[in-house]
Amino acid sequence: MSRHSPEDVGAWPEHQRTDVIFEDDSDADRFWNEHPTDAYLRVLAELQRKRREIDAAINAIRQMLAENALDSKLPESIALDGELTLTDAIESILKQLRRPARNSEIKSALIENGYQLSGNPDVSIHQALHRLIARDAAIKVGRGVWVHREFS
Repeated sequence: MSRHSPEDVGAWPEHQRTDVIFEDDSDADRFWNEHPTDAYLRVLAELQRKRREIDAAINAIRQMLAENALDSKLPESIALDGELTLTDAIESILKQLRRPARNSEIKSALIENGYQLSGNPDVSIHQALHRLIARDAAIKVGRGVWVHREFS
């Protein structure tokens, strides 16, 4: 399948639009806003977006397995700059690790860097990781295992 712009696809007959892959989600959103009656194609676009996420997770897991990454220790020098939000601090940790990390590793890195966790830290970390997914900065590659988008 080849990639197309929303303008190209909009001119096609409906039966030819099923094999379309858009360059990014904003192209797909723009197309669907211009063609609201194409309900099945909207579902197809969502499935294709999920496929890209799954492919990224598969690649991160393959990398992790090839490098035996989850058996390695945290780097000695993870540094958090200034007054970061929890979400930004976790993103910084994932970037510095340059490999998939478990929830427990992320929590340890936060504590070791003096980050003050309050309430239920595990829930707070989990919510922050999902905020990173929502802004396309992280990928969940397994149960409680995360990687920064740059390294998937």
